Amino acid sequence: MMSQWFYDSSTQKFYGLSTDTKPTNCTNGSIFIELDTTKSYIFDASTTIWTEIQKQSGGGSLSISSLSISQEVCELGSSESITVSWTLDGTATSQEINGTSVTGTSKTFTNVQSATTYVLSVSNGTTTVSESVSVDFANNIYYGAASDLTDVTSLDSVLSNDAERSVTVTAGSGEYIVYALPARLGEVDFFVSGFEGGFEEPVTQSLTNESGYAESYYVYRSTNANLGETIVDVRAL
Repeated sequence: MMSQWFYDSSTQKFYGLSTDTKPTNCTNGSIFIELDTTKSYIFDASTTIWTEIQKQSGGGSLSISSLSISQEVCELGSSESITVSWTLDGTATSQEINGTSVTGTSKTFTNVQSATTYVLSVSNGTTTVSESVSVDFANNIYYGAASDLTDVTSLDSVLSNDAERSVTVTAGSGEYIVYALPARLGEVDFFVSGFEGGFEEPVTQSLTNESGYAESYYVYRSTNANLGETIVDVRAL
């Protein structure tokens, strides 16, 4: 039988049925919830084994009321201090993040340089519950109006690993609409007022962000200048 599990990026958890074959190419501490049994499992990447998270009665109720992270997206090349904070409903006798004991209601991780998932597991001796939050690392996507492509990094920017978005750009006399994204995100197409096109084929440039990280970019320029205020819908090919 084909597995029907899926990953929900908004909750950062896997969902499926008890009959599904659970994935094994996921990060340590990933959570899988069986929709038909309501059981929860946590993944150990070192053994590639999913272990059921026990939720037993008898020690008083315990739940994680809130779990937050100080930064969800950081710039590639940077070294960050990331704080995970939480509140509990009930009293825990033990707390762990990614298998390491923690105390209090927050923990700061220093020198974080790559995408990381933090799994908080708390227990009162009979009940164990877990939740996770993640930080991602991305590079800038640049967009705006310019007369040429000599200073792309001075344009407006957004940290993202998503090539698609809608941007509003005002291009005056002699100015073109410019959109630049990391080449690893793939090529894109452009739509204005529902019509496709209006941009030249991309040129490739190596761009360096403020953290000193350099990578190859696809840089697009509108075919025509002086387009005024324009809403551009950017879609992945």
